[in-house]
Amino acid sequence: MTTPPPPQKKKFYTRVWFWLLVAVVVLFGGCSAIVFGTAKAVTDATNHLNPNNDTTSGGAPTNNPGCTKNPPSYPDQQRTHDCVALPDGSVSVANVTVTATGWARSQDSIGVSSICAAVTVKNNNTSTISYSEFNFKLQSPTGTVTDATITLSNSLGSGDLVAGGNAAGQVCFQDPGQPGTYVGIYKPNPFSASRGIWLGEPAGI
Repeated sequence: MTTPPPPQKKKFYTRVWFWLLVAVVVLFGGCSAIVFGTAKAVTDATNHLNPNNDTTSGGAPTNNPGCTKNPPSYPDQQRTHDCVALPDGSVSVANVTVTATGWARSQDSIGVSSICAAVTVKNNNTSTISYSEFNFKLQSPTGTVTDATITLSNSLGSGDLVAGGNAAGQVCFQDPGQPGTYVGIYKPNPFSASRGIWLGEPAGI
C-alpha cells in the first residue's frame, strides 16, 4: 500500500496575510511621505522669508540695518514685524532689498487717478526667489487697504529673480482721494508676518 505524499505547505507569499501586511506597509509609507513633505514645504517657505529662523520676532527688524530705527507710529503698526523704509526709500526683508520712491498721484487719459511708486526689487539671497507687484498693498488714511492695480506700461509685473538679480517697474493703486498719511505695504510671504513699510503723503497731481 502506497503512502500518500504529505500535503505541500503554501509558500508565504501566496497567503492572504502576507499581502495584507504589504498593503499596510505601503499605505503607511505613503501617508508618512505626504505628511513630512507638507511639513517640509511649510518650513521651507517660512525659512525662505526668515533665513535666520527668528521665531521670536518672525524675522522682525530688531537688528536689521535695512530698517528705520524707532519709526513714527501709524495705524495697524506691527512693531515686531514691520521694517519701515530708510530715508532712501529702501527696506530689507528676507535678504531682499525693495526700494519704492516717487510716491505720487497721477491721472490717465480718462481722468482716473492713481497713486504710483517706482519700485526696485534686488535679490541678495544665494538662491532664486519669486517677486510680484501683488505683494504690495496701500493703506489709506482712513484705514482701507487695497491691492495693486494692473498697469499697462512699465509695470513691475511678476517673475523669478536669480541670486543677485533685480527687477524694476511701477506699482500703482487706485487713489481714494483722501488727504493724510498713506502706508505702503510689502508682504511677500503669507507664512510670515514680516512686512516692508513706507509712510507719507503722495505728491499731488
